[in-house]
Amino acid sequence: MKRSLTYTPPQWNYKKANWSKFASRSDILITRININTRQIDKANKALTKAILSAAHECIPRGSRRNYIPYWSEELQALHEKVTEARDNVEKEPSVDNNIHLKAKTDRFRRESNTAVRNSWHKKTAQLNLEKDGQKLWRLVRSLNGESNRHSPIALEEEILKIES
Repeated sequence: MKRSLTYTPPQWNYKKANWSKFASRSDILITRININTRQIDKANKALTKAILSAAHECIPRGSRRNYIPYWSEELQALHEKVTEARDNVEKEPSVDNNIHLKAKTDRFRRESNTAVRNSWHKKTAQLNLEKDGQKLWRLVRSLNGESNRHSPIALEEEILKIES
């Protein structure tokens, strides 16, 4: 029997965190914890809850799971129009709706390909291969849609395997 466990690290944007607010907020929340209790588990849960509460207030979350370097507001708007046209085709299948969907999809693909090409030229012009080799490969992987997240860890017959 194969059981798999997947681990996804929490997504916190530490670069945009307000660390002074986090320190003061966590200090306030931690001082409210009753540390004279004999139940260490309750104190531990209260401490964890206080730290996470301060983190949720001061450290932004919700970044794109898979960062797309060329994505813009214009592409987002075009993508929403394609989705809307697809919904129309599913609700009311007709030749006109299908033609409309194909036109929106074609425009989105054209603009997306242009954005990819322009992003590639812009990024590669800025890179110094002697210093930024790792940065270049990260960019190539993200442009190809490859994830640079940790692979899921699967447990199979008590042997730890990393699946790709």
